[in-house]
Amino acid sequence: MITPSSCHSFISPLLLMLLLVAGNGCTTNTVTMNDNSQQLAWLHNANPQADAQAALEKNDYRFMAMALRGVVIPGVEQSRSLQIELRCGVIMMEGVSDTVRGEKQLGLMKQAHEYAAKYNTVILQRCNP
Repeated sequence: MITPSSCHSFISPLLLMLLLVAGNGCTTNTVTMNDNSQQLAWLHNANPQADAQAALEKNDYRFMAMALRGVVIPGVEQSRSLQIELRCGVIMMEGVSDTVRGEKQLGLMKQAHEYAAKYNTVILQRCNP
């Protein structure tokens, strides 16, 4: 039989656990944020056209893609994305996500999108289903 005192002893640990779990969801993971920025730091001096040409010389016809809410292939019409992904393949850019924390990361994400669009324009000339 459940008595008021046994309910109280059960509810207190349960309430404490819920508060701990809920509190963890509000923390910011600064290590991940810094890692994402560092993973995209190479973009500052990157040459997407030259990088794409180098990939093609190695018979690598994969498109640069971004994991956002779904797979996004910059520079390619959304209606053709699946067809291109299946025929040519994709390389998922590291450090790109649908979560943006701050202006610096937003700027790097825009730069990554521009890089991928230029890279993919070169690849599209050779792998165009």
